[in-house]
Amino acid sequence: MSELLRKVLHATAPAFSAFFLIPLDRDLKLAVYLILLALVLLFEAVRIAYSLRIPGLREYESRRPAAYAQFAIALAIIYAFGDLRTSLIALTLLAVVDPVASWSRGSRLYPALPFLAGLTPTLLLMASCAGLTPLTVAMSLIVASSAVVVESVHTGVVDDDFLIPATALLLSECLC
Repeated sequence: MSELLRKVLHATAPAFSAFFLIPLDRDLKLAVYLILLALVLLFEAVRIAYSLRIPGLREYESRRPAAYAQFAIALAIIYAFGDLRTSLIALTLLAVVDPVASWSRGSRLYPALPFLAGLTPTLLLMASCAGLTPLTVAMSLIVASSAVVVESVHTGVVDDDFLIPATALLLSECLC
């Protein structure tokens, strides 16, 4: 899978906020999602145990849960504890910070460019739920900064496709 395709897939992350628009009971939606998550994690366990090669996975993902599985776990946290606004903040940060950081890393634009790319939508979304106040600006700065910080963390186990949305959601919940 090309890097361009990976970045296009990242750009679709905010679409997963549609979960909150489905006109069904939240507990029912969450239960269905958790069943789907269990299937994804079962597949991941089999893939890792039997060293199954999936086209598009990076080499380092062959021995640990892949980015898509970790993103699925982050979605479970978002669906369980978030709402439409905080999910949009968390998923939009993944959609913009990760690709912009990847593109700008190694240049003089990093980390300022991914920070600014994340700050703009974060500030707009936070202001939509709490108004444009000094607290909103401060929280937006913190949330956007956290996305850049956790994107740069490379543990070999936990992927930024989990860290960015999970961290952004938890911090966003403090305000919205």
